[in-house]
Amino acid sequence: MTRIPYPRRSPAFTGSISAILIALVNIFPFHPAHAQQAVDALQKRLTESRTFQEETLNSLHESDRNKLKAGNVVALLEDIPESPVKIGKGIGVLSYPPEVVWQVLNDYANYKHFMPFTKESTVDLSRSGGDVVYFYSELSFPLIDERRYSLKITSEENVEGQPRTFFTSWSLDPEKKSNLYLNSGSWKLVPYGPGGQKTLAFYTVITDPGGSIPNFLKNKSTEVAIPSVFEAITSRAREGLSAKLYRLPLSEDTIDRLLRKNVEDSRTLDRSVMEALSEEEKKALATGDVLVSLSDVEGTWVKIARAVALIEMKPAALWKTITAYDDYEEFVPYVTECTVDPVRSKGNVTFLTYHLHFLVFPYIKDRYFTVKLIEEVRPNGQPDTYFVHWWLDTTKPTNVNRNCGSWKLVPYGEDASKTLVFYTVLADPGGLSPWFWRNISAKKAVHNVIDAIKKRAGKPESAH
Repeated sequence: MTRIPYPRRSPAFTGSISAILIALVNIFPFHPAHAQQAVDALQKRLTESRTFQEETLNSLHESDRNKLKAGNVVALLEDIPESPVKIGKGIGVLSYPPEVVWQVLNDYANYKHFMPFTKESTVDLSRSGGDVVYFYSELSFPLIDERRYSLKITSEENVEGQPRTFFTSWSLDPEKKSNLYLNSGSWKLVPYGPGGQKTLAFYTVITDPGGSIPNFLKNKSTEVAIPSVFEAITSRAREGLSAKLYRLPLSEDTIDRLLRKNVEDSRTLDRSVMEALSEEEKKALATGDVLVSLSDVEGTWVKIARAVALIEMKPAALWKTITAYDDYEEFVPYVTECTVDPVRSKGNVTFLTYHLHFLVFPYIKDRYFTVKLIEEVRPNGQPDTYFVHWWLDTTKPTNVNRNCGSWKLVPYGEDASKTLVFYTVLADPGGLSPWFWRNISAKKAVHNVIDAIKKRAGKPESAH
């Protein structure tokens, strides 16, 4: 990995979420008698922070709004009932799109390379996945004893169906020992300015490191620490983009065009695909295996999956099952609700709303989205051949990043009693899970979906 030199700073409390947690606002010795009240009040504040958006700025004093317009960060301290520890809030505009800021915030494993005072930073891959990351950090300070702690971090993208909005929150991992009494917080990122090329960021944090720190540090922490976090994120984004550790998002039009080309190319798949396969691959198909490949699409992190299977069943039977959209919740993995919009669905066009529930909930939160499907029977006049492709309907609320794909069914064999099945899909659910984890999951999901279609199509009509 390319290491980005972090600019040398004064020994003020600068840098990361982790670095400022030790010396943030109004730190006092912890008082157990107030612990539950503080936790309850804190949870309420963090829940509120999830709803922050551009309109939230209207609640600020005019002087603070002017501060933001001038390019400065607003740092606020608020009391928590029955607690000696105050909550810190930072509001600022970052000069990069939300997607870039999100990459910086999620770069947990590399905090030790660029975050001040961070001696160690590790993601627990054995426990992390979906929307949850477990993160361990060690911080070293010149005047404060070393702090060691683990966090449980959760996230969501497209909050409340709003595109390009991100929210992440954290608290101490209850299953691991830490020498901090309290450490919780959140980030909310909202696209800002023309074309959403900047980020309106809301930062909320509270910590109690234990021990005793003089009260005069309170004002200094308020004045320096929170703005320095925004400064550090901006610096890291700039340097990370230069070093190609992070990527600027392509325009949605560009990504859409690239994805449409990939899906449209799948329309041409036919029996000639078999000729390009190795003998080993042909043998695998003949024994019921599914061949899956993953390839990159510029502008996305999740790879597009392409699968081919040979099923001993006529295309018409499989097509009837694939287009039985109202029944998907009965046999398609993870689908708990699937509804056809009868008003907008006309002819060969269907609008379909999904609700997905995963067995590892709450590590992966439920997903919801609507797609537009277009069906073709006998594409290009080919008998017993079927094609359907779909796109995410961005006019409807969704909490996934992308979803598009296709099915192509081609008759196969001397008597055309078999079907070559081509399945193409790119499904990016969002969340904190690493890209490689999403791609591994996608590969497994493709197998599961094809198996489910095959089993359903093979059942007697009365069993459907």
